[in-house]
Amino acid sequence: MKTQKKIFLVLVLTSGFIVAAVLSATGPGKQAFTRADHSAQKTSAKYQCPMHPQVVSDKPGDCPICSMRLVPSEVEGLVPIQAPPESSAVQDPNAVCLMHECTMVKNGQPCPMLILAEKGEKLTCPVCGETIEATGENAPRKILFYRNPMNPKVTSPAPAKDEMGMDYIPVYSDEVREAASGGGAGALPLGYASVFISPQRQQLIGIRTGIVERKEAVKNIRAAGRIAYDPDLYQAESEFIESYRSFKNAKNGVSATKASADSSFGENWAAKMVESARTKLTRMGFSPEMIDALETQDGPDKSLLYAVPDGNAWVYATIYEYEISSVKAGDTLRVDVSSAPGKKITGKIRAVDTVVDPVTRTVRVRALVKNEGGVLKPDMYVNVSLEKDLGRVLLVPEEAVFFAGKANIVFIDKGRGLFEPREVVLGQKAGDDYVVSEGLAEGEGVVINGNFLVDSESKLKAALSAVGGHAHGG
Repeated sequence: MKTQKKIFLVLVLTSGFIVAAVLSATGPGKQAFTRADHSAQKTSAKYQCPMHPQVVSDKPGDCPICSMRLVPSEVEGLVPIQAPPESSAVQDPNAVCLMHECTMVKNGQPCPMLILAEKGEKLTCPVCGETIEATGENAPRKILFYRNPMNPKVTSPAPAKDEMGMDYIPVYSDEVREAASGGGAGALPLGYASVFISPQRQQLIGIRTGIVERKEAVKNIRAAGRIAYDPDLYQAESEFIESYRSFKNAKNGVSATKASADSSFGENWAAKMVESARTKLTRMGFSPEMIDALETQDGPDKSLLYAVPDGNAWVYATIYEYEISSVKAGDTLRVDVSSAPGKKITGKIRAVDTVVDPVTRTVRVRALVKNEGGVLKPDMYVNVSLEKDLGRVLLVPEEAVFFAGKANIVFIDKGRGLFEPREVVLGQKAGDDYVVSEGLAEGEGVVINGNFLVDSESKLKAALSAVGGHAHGG
């Protein structure tokens, strides 16, 4: 018996119109049509695809591009394009798809051919005349069976429709192998499979892609803050300064006279008081450098109790737990005050607390700023912002990342309608992008819109790997 084949010429978009040539041999009495020039003979075609108006027939049927039912329509100026005499309908469920990149171009774009054939067949492209052989690495994909689009456990060995009239989706052998692989080097993420989405479906779904780029990145951190009013810290500073002076006096007294048991006891007691005061300040968020600076001060910082015009003011900002690694002492931050709009107030972070608040899961950051004109009042609320330079890093758009529990999934555009799921390791967030630590390479295309539907399709195909003895339906 002669091998059955079916060749579709995928649409090539032009600047102002669509040039379409659909070659279809679907048995006696069925033809594919395209628009002719003004001198062409008129026909009585009355059935048209609602999604592809260039597909018209004089008899009821299905669209060869999207398989939608043709609807009645009055269209003039149509002439049939006869399929090659050797073509015939492809009804064999073992027939498979092969994407051929035709060497002919239209307006600078390649003309892709979607060919239905069997493994080992040799076909000839009707456009460029190139011989297409479905062997080796370019071998076409074999259809194992067809599944219900709403319930992957219901399958059929041949094309079928569900109760709602939706076509069953073909399941290929490579998809089942990929879904079953689960883990390992080069394997797809567990529970996912590569999916093929035709250009027509991509347009309907609204799939858009972006590019993974390597460029300079800056992380913006914003936090709520307030001007410190901290009597407890004021008292802790006072205790440390007094104990340090007592320790220093006791030490100088011992060195000035002959050491005795009583004088040594006094020095040891003063040293323990200093250590106790130092520990208290550490628990309250002071760094070792800030504590050492108190040893030379005449007294505690009065700005902790009231505003000191043209003096200093302490700003307390709360940073979320996941941002702790991006903030350190010495970083510059900006303070915005609603009572002084447009005023530029900057300061340096002096310390980051060593204890996380168990309720808010935040850490307090202390920064010292100049209180010009006394605009900063104790307990005043302020907005704090900090920019962290991340250097030149690999970035992926935030919209491309699908957060699937413990894994972060990105769908790679492999071209010609094939989308591959890939697990990635993300770093810090920089604006609308994420830093990529592992999983992506510069220049790769990723899905940034419509990935929810791509994710659903991928999971459905992967679920087929768990189907053992599947029940046939339809």
